[in-house]
Amino acid sequence: MSDAREMTWESFTKEAVTGTMPELMARLDRHRSLSFADSCLRGVGMVGFLSNPLTGLIMLAAMCYFSPWLGATVSVGVAVSTATALLLGLDQTDIRIGLYGYNGALAGAGITVLLAPEWDLGVLGYVVGAAAATTFVMAALMCFMTRTWGVRPLALPMNAVLMVLVVGLQQAKNGRLGPYIHPVNPSPGAKVDPTLRELPLGPGHDSVVQLVQAILHGISQLFFLDSTPAGIVFLVALALCSRFTAALALLGSASAVIASKLIGLDGFLVYLGIAGVNGALVCIAIGGFFLTPSLRSVILGTLAAAGSSVVFGACNAAVRVFGLPSSLSLSYCLIVPIIVVLKEMTPRIRGTELAATKGTVPERRVTVKQHY
Repeated sequence: MSDAREMTWESFTKEAVTGTMPELMARLDRHRSLSFADSCLRGVGMVGFLSNPLTGLIMLAAMCYFSPWLGATVSVGVAVSTATALLLGLDQTDIRIGLYGYNGALAGAGITVLLAPEWDLGVLGYVVGAAAATTFVMAALMCFMTRTWGVRPLALPMNAVLMVLVVGLQQAKNGRLGPYIHPVNPSPGAKVDPTLRELPLGPGHDSVVQLVQAILHGISQLFFLDSTPAGIVFLVALALCSRFTAALALLGSASAVIASKLIGLDGFLVYLGIAGVNGALVCIAIGGFFLTPSLRSVILGTLAAAGSSVVFGACNAAVRVFGLPSSLSLSYCLIVPIIVVLKEMTPRIRGTELAATKGTVPERRVTVKQHY
């Protein structure tokens, strides 16, 4: 009996650090409530493209520690969006790997920044509505984007729902808009301060420490946190399932932050990590998910992450007119589909079939022939 338990524990440990734990998923499928909880945790992990419940659990625990309100809204968001997918009878495999949960989790996280106050039932009601809406948008976009372009909707459902929500609530008496929401007129000639700083109008200075913090904030902004310790914890959570994915996230955030500094984007937004998170997601998506993992895909992902800083600046200028403080992850959602579609036009870019990415990590899809 003890030997059997030991073997089970060894199997569990091996699954946890080498992939997406399919054996655990199969065992939990016997219990509906545990299966649902597992799907929700995988949904949290899928924000970083990893369907691993331990990755999701570590991230969620970190959120609860650094911001209990954030942990609560993310938990509600991922549960509502996953439950909505089940009620709609959507593809069970997609639901189980967390594909319909991560946009709900992101919607819950985003609302903590865009709406106020904390621990308010009205705000929580908006979380429920927004999370459910992301599932409808996700299902609709998958019919078009996945079948036509071979790329998933990424975080487009979250971006679309939150932007519509913020613009709509500006016309409502009980919108509960946060302090960062206020429409501004575009000022092309306005002077931009590229110095890294913690406050929009506060003093700042460029240093190696500030630069490293900005890169780590790009990781923590996966869930709308600007915290160096949270960035480290999130990076560890990604590395638990896939060291390759964690490396891509760090490389992408660094590329975007450095490129943003070189072109002189607003240092406050760069230090906050919003530019870095777009670069991190672009690098993960291109370097190891939608394209066949190789040296070539990593180089392309790094260059795309650097280029995302320009798109980020353009998207920011567009959405600020409508009152949003930033364009969220819109630049990532625009860049990745364009590069993925290119695989149909050139033999230089090798794409990965989406069916092969379900429940796998990049390391499992690499073969000797695929190296550059």
